[in-house]
Amino acid sequence: MLAQREKQIYLARLAEQAERYDEMADHMRHVVEAGGELTPEEGQMLSVAYKNKVGIQRAAWRVVDATMQKETEVGHLEEASYAAEYKKQAMFAGVRTCEEVLRMLETDLLPNATHQETRVFYLKMRADYYRYIAEFHPEISECREKAQWASQEAYAACQEGLSPTHPIRLGMCLSQAAFHCEILGQTSAAVQMGKKALDEALTQIDDVPEEHYKDVVLIMSVLRDNLALWTTDMQSC
Repeated sequence: MLAQREKQIYLARLAEQAERYDEMADHMRHVVEAGGELTPEEGQMLSVAYKNKVGIQRAAWRVVDATMQKETEVGHLEEASYAAEYKKQAMFAGVRTCEEVLRMLETDLLPNATHQETRVFYLKMRADYYRYIAEFHPEISECREKAQWASQEAYAACQEGLSPTHPIRLGMCLSQAAFHCEILGQTSAAVQMGKKALDEALTQIDDVPEEHYKDVVLIMSVLRDNLALWTTDMQSC
């Protein structure tokens, strides 16, 4: 018979295959709460589960927000009020998910991280989920400030401990640039950060280990696409 931890991991894998990410997140939360340091694979499973769960919630919030604005613009005030209430529900659900991840990071994952790469991985997660909360609460400056603090902490840790072509460092550079563009409205700073990360990575692209190469190429491609979009936005202003 499988031990409880192994059972939860097995069920999380099944939930991932079935694309039932709410359940996958619950199973991985039980693994975290059991104590001890997660393996790199388990950390990735936790990240996948919650990234997909909150991704659906963020998308729902954006759809309802756009609908509310559209109803307001055409003078459908009653419908806009219904959409506003629904938007609150979507926001509360998303924030609850983010706060759940942040609690695990602060109480279990970061204190138990014994390797620099693992610690940076969790710092990046923390920065991402503070950024998501800032997306849900664009009107609250404290949320932006916490997101900026977490982003700076993770970015500094990446710069110190990981090579420019490490997937975690590249992913953090992408997140940092996106934060400056989407949350702070600093598109020029986002472009500078993105270009710097790409230039540094390109100088060492031939030295990327085979097991990281696919991830590195994918992140660099996303970064290039975002840079093109941000540059176009700057030119159109």
